[in-house]
Amino acid sequence: MGGDLLGTCVALAEAGFFARSELRPASVSLDGQLEDVLSGLDKLRDNPDVDSEKIAIAGFSRGGLLALQAAVERPAEVDSVLLFAPAPGNGAMTQLLEDVSAIESPVQILIAENDDLLPLAQDVEGALADAGADVELKVYPPYGDDGHELFFEVRESYWSDVLDTLGGDNVASTEISESTVDHPGEAGLADGERVVFQAVLSDTSVTVPELVAGNYMAHVRAVDGAGGTTRWSHPLKFTVSDGVMATSPVDVRFDRDTGHLSLRLEEAAIVRLQADDGFVQVLVDGVPLHRGHSLPAEAVRSLSVLGSPGDDSIDLDGATREVFPHLARVHVNGGDGNDVIIGSDGHDMLAGGNGDDYLNGKRGDDRLVGGPGNDTLAGGAGADALSGGLGDDVLNGHAGIDILVEEGNNDFVLNHRSLRGLGEDRLGHVEQARLAGGDDGNRIDASAFEGSVTISGGGGDDVLVGGSGDDLLDGGPGHDRLNGRGGDDVLNGHDDDDRVIGGGGDDRLSGGRGDDYLKGQGGSDLLSEVGDIDFELTDDRLDGHGRDRLSGIERARLEGGAGDNSIDARKFSGATTLLGAAGNDLLRGGHAYDRIDGGEGDDRIAGFGGNDLMVGRQGRDILIGGHGDDRIFGGADNDVILGGEGHDRVHGQGGSHDTLVGGGGDDRMGGDAREIDEAFQFVADWIDEA
Repeated sequence: MGGDLLGTCVALAEAGFFARSELRPASVSLDGQLEDVLSGLDKLRDNPDVDSEKIAIAGFSRGGLLALQAAVERPAEVDSVLLFAPAPGNGAMTQLLEDVSAIESPVQILIAENDDLLPLAQDVEGALADAGADVELKVYPPYGDDGHELFFEVRESYWSDVLDTLGGDNVASTEISESTVDHPGEAGLADGERVVFQAVLSDTSVTVPELVAGNYMAHVRAVDGAGGTTRWSHPLKFTVSDGVMATSPVDVRFDRDTGHLSLRLEEAAIVRLQADDGFVQVLVDGVPLHRGHSLPAEAVRSLSVLGSPGDDSIDLDGATREVFPHLARVHVNGGDGNDVIIGSDGHDMLAGGNGDDYLNGKRGDDRLVGGPGNDTLAGGAGADALSGGLGDDVLNGHAGIDILVEEGNNDFVLNHRSLRGLGEDRLGHVEQARLAGGDDGNRIDASAFEGSVTISGGGGDDVLVGGSGDDLLDGGPGHDRLNGRGGDDVLNGHDDDDRVIGGGGDDRLSGGRGDDYLKGQGGSDLLSEVGDIDFELTDDRLDGHGRDRLSGIERARLEGGAGDNSIDARKFSGATTLLGAAGNDLLRGGHAYDRIDGGEGDDRIAGFGGNDLMVGRQGRDILIGGHGDDRIFGGADNDVILGGEGHDRVHGQGGSHDTLVGGGGDDRMGGDAREIDEAFQFVADWIDEA
């Protein structure tokens, strides 16, 4: 593509198109780039959301050259071509213009008047015209100092022409009489018969229009009272005299380009969606709407249903994968009233809205939201997410691993049978939970819940208590107290001064910013912190984001940032993982097993006690093993490695000349290295400390 890739894709998506962009490498050579474009074309054609008969390819500058090459290479697979200020590509365009007779699709060329490539654009137009192609050159007024910059971002000055070129057909239905059609015989009409006409209009917006009074030229076909349809006619001239849509309590619209089917209930009704002999059928109070019969069910890719202010019944149980094979997204909002909503065979989003609603997800992994009112939610088969909202609700996940999701500036108390918070909710077959507080200080207690739970405190001074499962607790801003209880938990105090207790199990604790207290209690617990700062770790203290007090911590993981960081764990008796990231870092391990990774930069690494693993990676690093049987790898560039005591494995890896010293013990060395003897001296004081 070239130019504003993301902006162009977003603008196309907002206009109802499926957009994909291939980023051309910033290189002079075009070798292999056409193959990338053709691969992207293949992926579009294989995507079930894309109409493979309506694929356009566009390109800016050298991307325009690639787009034209793709149209020559795959003429039957490209419906239209847009070239934004195409570039010559080191003479490749001249050779390509000899082969443009293969192009079968219309081509539009867009360029600014003050673009230096305007003569080339005119040559491209001339070659395509001589080859008999449908080509149009649009020249825009001068843009800035360099007209080539016109297409650096999406601009209204040319974007409307792009959408006009891409176009888009939309289906509209209206009931008109036979006498208003100039050539009724071509549409299979009987004299005097009133029918529903379905007209495909090529000059409308992406919103399906109503046929207001006026003159039209379109392909039409009739739908008779029995639901049968005629073939599409040749283009007909016809006149709509009254422009009145066939009345129905349900407004049904379908976008042919996106495959989106929408149903809007204008008044309370019982609505069922199904397929009849492969065609979409919408039943209202048990009676089929005739206009739905002409739409193949396999053309529907997404579905939305909006209820009325009354008591609606919306049943999508007939929308199975067998008859709607490409239906991927379903969204239903019941609106006001006491609604009954039955989901489809796929992944549904069902929202009850205001009122006492009943929602049943049926099959698939569904999201059910009751909203205000006393609601009943049944997940059905699949992994479902259930949210009751305000009111006293009944939530039953049924089969599958189901999750309860609630959020509010409230206290919550959760067990495996009930949730007290936004109301008094009864639970059944709920295996997981995700609860979030608000801006105030909330107490969220899941100590009696048997599954895993994720708890977010939000703002305020919160108290968060996990259950017996493997939980995730995040305090957020404020002075929070976290207790994981049983299970292998992840606890993050976040900002301010927090108290974090792991409880039983192997827990992962992070205090975040502030002066925190972190206690592991039972199990083998891990302290984890990340920041572009210096860390100093002992058995009972961590200085970094603040001055944290530690208790019962057996392991630690400390990671620096882009700057030059010092991470010192020499006084910590447990195992550590020390990650320098970018910058010239100083990393020092502790008494037990250490895994130390310098990352980018010229790092200094010392393992001290224990059997350590040390990796220098990029940069000129100095690595010292210390006591224990260490494995030391220098990484890229020229490194200096000292094995120290113990039976070490020392390897220079990258770099033309690494300097390796085994030290005491039976050592193994590898890599393109220079070995020095045991007598040497470094000036740096930190080596003496090691």
